[in-house]
Amino acid sequence: MKKIIRENLKYILTVLIFWAFALPYIYSERDTLFEKYSLFVSPIGYRPKIMKKFMDKADKILANEFLDEKPANEEEWNRNVEPFLNRMQNVCEFYKKSGKRDEILKNPTWYEKNEQWSEDPSRLQPNGHNRSALPHTFDPGEKWKEHEESLLEALDYYKRALNYSGPEFLIAKRIQQVSAAVCRPEEAILAFSTFILNTETYAEKEIYKNKDIKKEMRGKTEKQKFSQVLAHIKSGKAPISTTDYIEGLIKLLKDTGFEKISPKESDLIYEKILFFYTNTTDPRQRFHEKNFRLKRGILLFEMSQREPKYLDRALLEFSAAAASENMSEIQTDKNNFYNALVFEANLYRVRCFLQKGDNKLALTILQKMMNDIRKIDDRAGAPKQAIQDRNLLHDYHLLRRKTLIQLGRKMEADEISYD
Repeated sequence: MKKIIRENLKYILTVLIFWAFALPYIYSERDTLFEKYSLFVSPIGYRPKIMKKFMDKADKILANEFLDEKPANEEEWNRNVEPFLNRMQNVCEFYKKSGKRDEILKNPTWYEKNEQWSEDPSRLQPNGHNRSALPHTFDPGEKWKEHEESLLEALDYYKRALNYSGPEFLIAKRIQQVSAAVCRPEEAILAFSTFILNTETYAEKEIYKNKDIKKEMRGKTEKQKFSQVLAHIKSGKAPISTTDYIEGLIKLLKDTGFEKISPKESDLIYEKILFFYTNTTDPRQRFHEKNFRLKRGILLFEMSQREPKYLDRALLEFSAAAASENMSEIQTDKNNFYNALVFEANLYRVRCFLQKGDNKLALTILQKMMNDIRKIDDRAGAPKQAIQDRNLLHDYHLLRRKTLIQLGRKMEADEISYD
């Protein structure tokens, strides 16, 4: 034995020296190396079996946490598991608001416990007489901590499944629900943006499978190539769902606060959405197009306050949203919303011209809008809630007064009431 060791001593020393240097590096980079190994064994892409395996693990964790057995289908899931996740999300919202309270008042009051954190939804009789027994209540913070670890474990499995979900939307929606329940709503940005990227990547690969199309794409610009990808998504060939893709884009914008976090990327998302609604004869699709053009215009207008170069683009979007069309083919309530939408788009056109210093053109638009005031007056059947939310009539009078003042017509401006 000693003879064998002596004969191979230099090899043994070489191996020992190698591992003496390699082990610290391997230990410090163990997560990266494990990730590379995992990707080598199971490359990221659309792999439904792997996705389902991770999703089933996560679903099982949540079912064991909240239910006696796993829901048989998606409808049962939404009916049985979603209420628990919503309750957890409400706890997050409660402590987010109460975090600024005094130390003594940061915990739920007796009324809040019985009103919001009751195990029994029946609570008290509305007339105040013949009251039933007070419902059993729970401490929201303790209840949240009780389920936190299980939800985080489930969220981890859902995020793994997301890598293999391709154009399937269900995983992204699961992540949105669970991440909100563990007070990490920003995870939804990752979920929806990954779903969008996965769908586009899958569509691009499907396009390039055709050798003739692959040759045609060589001489095209990146924008033309991407239009081809969106056209493939619009065709809705399984497993791609056009409806899911559009919903993912809208949820990324509206459910995550993405517009405020990343306005320039949000502008590109609006461009993708509008691709699916332009050049159509369907009145409902045209209504959606105008709605998203208005929203995109508002985003660009807000960006122009910091970078004036966006003002002209904002004006183009507002002009497209305000362009008159015959919308009589859609329902009356939608028609009323359409009138409010066009009125708001014209108000933003006025703001753009005021920012440009073109006060006369701004006043011309305001004068033409006088005939449309009754269309957005709730007494004429316009959507009252929409008008209250946007203060359209108030904004109209305020902008008219401001325009007259800038034109030096102060006496006329003083006659306008905008309370």
